[in-house]
Amino acid sequence: MWPPMRWMGSRFPWTILSSSFPEMPGYEMSDRGKTIELIVQTPTWCDPDAVEIRVEPEMVYLQARTYNQVERDQPPLFHRRTQSWSHRIHLPHPVIPSLTQRRSEGRTVHLLLHKAP
Repeated sequence: MWPPMRWMGSRFPWTILSSSFPEMPGYEMSDRGKTIELIVQTPTWCDPDAVEIRVEPEMVYLQARTYNQVERDQPPLFHRRTQSWSHRIHLPHPVIPSLTQRRSEGRTVHLLLHKAP
């Protein structure tokens, strides 16, 4: 069983891909033994290849920039200075950041995170 997930910040405008973690909008996560797979659905206003992802041992930090103009309904985590949204996902198990693999399919970003021993 997974330990309780920690959620920081406000809702991020990403689509829920599955109801596995309904309290965690925007992504789904699965434990694959020695790896964790994280699947994120990016919003329509952003280019999935332009989503900046920084993996830290216990957290994944995502930042997405807007295409052109700022939308009228700005989510709480909108940064006016950088014209971007940001989001943190806390991981249930420490990972090795340097071994992260990333793949994009349309608006879906797949991350394969390798657990630390």
